[in-house]
Amino acid sequence: SVPEQLEGGRFREYMAMLMEHEEVEDKMLFPLLKTLFPQSTEVVDRILDPERHKGVDILTERVGRLLQQLLERQRDGQNMLLSVPELKKVVEALERLTDYMDGHIRYEEEVTMPWLRGAAGGPSPAPGGPSA
Repeated sequence: SVPEQLEGGRFREYMAMLMEHEEVEDKMLFPLLKTLFPQSTEVVDRILDPERHKGVDILTERVGRLLQQLLERQRDGQNMLLSVPELKKVVEALERLTDYMDGHIRYEEEVTMPWLRGAAGGPSPAPGGPSA
């Protein structure tokens, strides 16, 4: 049902998966990369910069607020249909979150995959990192 998905379903599951993914990267993958390839430290430290994560926090809060407003409407017995401006807000927030996450993940892959490929016997990145 729609209210169930708003309250605790899909978005909450998405946020839990995203937080778990970031935690595994930040506490395991990236420190391991730095240990195996000390020359990757500068690149990995840029990835681990907490400022990089503020954008996703702001965007997920916005989406969460919009979904919470819908849930409150449903609880108050109000119409769950969105007006065109409301729908535009939701779509825009979801598009911004998607675009941000695509760029975030793409950047991490671009700067880490050359090191990981090198560890697997592929070509090694140039000294100073793949984007140095």
